[in-house]
Amino acid sequence: MKKQGLFSFFIFFVFFSLSVLQAQPPRASGPLKSEPALSPSSYPADKISLAKLLILRAKEQIEEKQWKKAYLLLKRAQSLQPKNGEVYKLLADSYILCQNHRKALLAYRQAVKLEPTNPDFWMALGLEEEHLNMTKKALESFKEATLLRPTAQSWYHLGIAYMTLNRYNEALYPLEKANHLDPGFIDARHSLGLCYEKLGKKEAAHQAFSKAYLLNPTNAILQQNLLRITNAGPQNKPKSKP
Repeated sequence: MKKQGLFSFFIFFVFFSLSVLQAQPPRASGPLKSEPALSPSSYPADKISLAKLLILRAKEQIEEKQWKKAYLLLKRAQSLQPKNGEVYKLLADSYILCQNHRKALLAYRQAVKLEPTNPDFWMALGLEEEHLNMTKKALESFKEATLLRPTAQSWYHLGIAYMTLNRYNEALYPLEKANHLDPGFIDARHSLGLCYEKLGKKEAAHQAFSKAYLLNPTNAILQQNLLRITNAGPQNKPKSKP
């Protein structure tokens, strides 16, 4: 009887010990407990927030002409958001600060590739292509920018691209639109005068130069152009002898 009692007690002790061990939580393998893992939804949100902060800081550095600092911040943002068009646009801006226009061009192209409906990206690309004398490509970029968001600046640069290609008839409408949207836009009014002059419309050219001159009467180029078109006017032609 005593042996049976001891055996029963042993069986009870074994089962009780196993149940206690199963109920205890697993211990950490190292001296420090591991941090709880981020959920799949919260981790990308953290990356986006960090990228936004880096982009914001990079913009400040670009405004301060600190292109190296801006570049490092943007490369970190790029690693977090490789498909963010704004990062590439700002990278291009930083390249321009250090006079690396070829890399700037590539970065602007990547920006419009990632966000083709952003008019600011198309405008920036067009201006860089204009700077590099890539007029035909600049023309297409300004077209995209103007279609997405027509502004005095986009119409003006579109007109300038047409003029550079000697397509004065096509340049006339964009320049007129630029002047209509911004009557105080001196460069647009001056370019409109040049376009009219190239088309042989002397009176229209005279009016455009006159309005530009009134906006900036100290500009020597405007003075010269106004004087030239005035002297070339029909009212100053010598009368034929009887």
